[in-house]
Amino acid sequence: MKAFSTAGLLLIGFSLLVCGQAAAQLPGPTTVIATPYYSTADVRWSVVNDSSVAGYALYRRTASGSYPSTPTRRVLVRNDYTDYNLTPGQTYYYKVVAIDGSGAEVSTYSPEVATTLLTSVDGLSVHKSLETIVVVYKGGFTDDEVTAMVNGVKEGIKFYWRTTSCNLLMDATWLYIDGYPPGDSWYSSALQNDLRARGLQDGQYDLGYLIGNNLAGCYGGYYVFGGMCASLGTICGVPYPAANTSQLNTTIIWTYTHEIHHALELMENLTSTTPEVLTCHFSDGYPSNIGAGVGWSLPLGPHFGGIAELNRDYGTDWFTFPSPYDSYVEMFDADGDGFPTRDRRAPASEYGTPAGLADTDSDGLDDLAEFSAYYFTSTTPTNADTDGDGLLDGEDAHPLYDVRDSIPYAANPPIIDGTLEPGWQQFSDGYYYTQTPGLTLRTYSAWDPNAVYMAFESSSRLRFMISIDGSPAMGRWESDVRHVDGALATTNNSDDVYNIGDVWADGYYIYTYYGASSVSVHGRGTIAGSAAASSEGDGLYRTEIRIPRVMPGGATHVWYPTGGAAPVVDGLRLDVGREIGLNMTVAPIAGSDDNEYSGSWTGLFETHGFEVFTLEAPQAFELGDMNCDGGTDVFDIDAFVLAIIDPTSYAAAYPDCDVNLADCNEDGTPDVFDIDAFVARITSK
Repeated sequence: MKAFSTAGLLLIGFSLLVCGQAAAQLPGPTTVIATPYYSTADVRWSVVNDSSVAGYALYRRTASGSYPSTPTRRVLVRNDYTDYNLTPGQTYYYKVVAIDGSGAEVSTYSPEVATTLLTSVDGLSVHKSLETIVVVYKGGFTDDEVTAMVNGVKEGIKFYWRTTSCNLLMDATWLYIDGYPPGDSWYSSALQNDLRARGLQDGQYDLGYLIGNNLAGCYGGYYVFGGMCASLGTICGVPYPAANTSQLNTTIIWTYTHEIHHALELMENLTSTTPEVLTCHFSDGYPSNIGAGVGWSLPLGPHFGGIAELNRDYGTDWFTFPSPYDSYVEMFDADGDGFPTRDRRAPASEYGTPAGLADTDSDGLDDLAEFSAYYFTSTTPTNADTDGDGLLDGEDAHPLYDVRDSIPYAANPPIIDGTLEPGWQQFSDGYYYTQTPGLTLRTYSAWDPNAVYMAFESSSRLRFMISIDGSPAMGRWESDVRHVDGALATTNNSDDVYNIGDVWADGYYIYTYYGASSVSVHGRGTIAGSAAASSEGDGLYRTEIRIPRVMPGGATHVWYPTGGAAPVVDGLRLDVGREIGLNMTVAPIAGSDDNEYSGSWTGLFETHGFEVFTLEAPQAFELGDMNCDGGTDVFDIDAFVLAIIDPTSYAAAYPDCDVNLADCNEDGTPDVFDIDAFVARITSK
């Protein structure tokens, strides 16, 4: 994807010649400020406002040296630069001059400024920085469209900052050009010549992104300008939890995020010392990531979710990139948590929280973790209970959502008749994101060994798209089983890679709607034994559904890579303590439309990932002396039902309990398997 900013229009010209002599020089920058850190200096200067100015040349010297004859650094259309790889404690001097597109100096020099670097890293954080040029050809776009795309790319840059835990900064220079691009890609000689005339030099930038009309689609992985890894595109998007407006283009957020990742993959391929940056084409690339003894196995989701996990897994390896991709920045970090206290270069920082506190609200989740735990937003570092559910964020498995941590066991399966019985337990109240103003949504859930049950109460008639991952620890693209409908994959590097595991998502989600009588796997058909029913009352619309354990196959491109014959399943694995991944999208009913993100959709959670929930054991209550030993035992009515229908799950849930309880009514059958004795005991209570 691409990136660009709202910097003003720059018309680039060349120095005027008068009688063979250069025209009078422009007044240079009037001020230069150099902020010292440990081994870097943040240098800023005032702008020279003239159409001939394409950028600036920065010169550096030490106290005992003189300025070099060539600039220490040239920058385009910006008035700051972070100088790095400096000597701690050393004093440096800087001066700046404006240059035109050919690199010729067109102004006088700025006043000289001196700065002495710090001698300790205390109170500082270090962040990998990749110098990025974003080129925006404005032809055919309105000003509002440019603004919206710029803000979209900024969101993409923030996504990398967030999901790398602030380890990776894409330090963008924004070059705006009137007119259409003279070529359709970075490989166009006409386009390269145009950019060179505007001051772009070989070896000047690490990353490049191109925006314009009539480009060659969306693509990442160009190698141009003497080492720059580049990408382009404006039109390729996936659903994003924000609306397209005149201030934000959400399509380009994904285009930039995805295509710039391909540029990072190329950058890593150019070096021999950096760990591999895995491809973000997960459905095609994931088998090669984990096969042939390589050993990667990550809980990747689709799209943003997958790239987020790749970024998190890469950790501090971003710092291993050698020259020319070795730039970095230092920022003030009063509490030492890696989240800058405040810095204009940071896409987000701890501004607004007290300095010196790594965990401002003392909720067990430090401020950096609050910022980086999700894809698109943060929990609140000044609120110990972001979702207001009574749990501290650091103790809450889902601190962003007011949702249960687990799915309750149903001793008595719900009657699917559209009426919510008192036995339903609330799963969630509300949602993460909506495009339907005023929507209310309350969700209920339950399970037993035969089915998963859900119920919904909302202010609109809705259709429901539910995604389930039966092996969430392995991620969307991997499974420890294969579905009975699955087949050996044909594009893989292992004989043990299968299509179709235990994932129902991404086009193969579970689908139903208000007024339906059954549930289906989208693209596969109705689920045999499913049920749905709806009702209306008190201005609310209620739908109950039953999703049977046995289901048709779900998503393709789910891999079983661990060697040997894959265990076969015919649907969900419903056992006490098992984890399942869930996500859900709802939307008002609109004809026969069943697309997950069409219409005014609402997401229960952040899209492109799964939230993980545990299947609860039955709830306990006191039943008295069930084993006739004269003492009082605490057992669970649901546990006894579970023991009858699934002794294996009972034993797993209650390892300290004896399934073979005493024969209290002396009829020769252990009580736990004796329905009459069991009922008699319950009614006698």
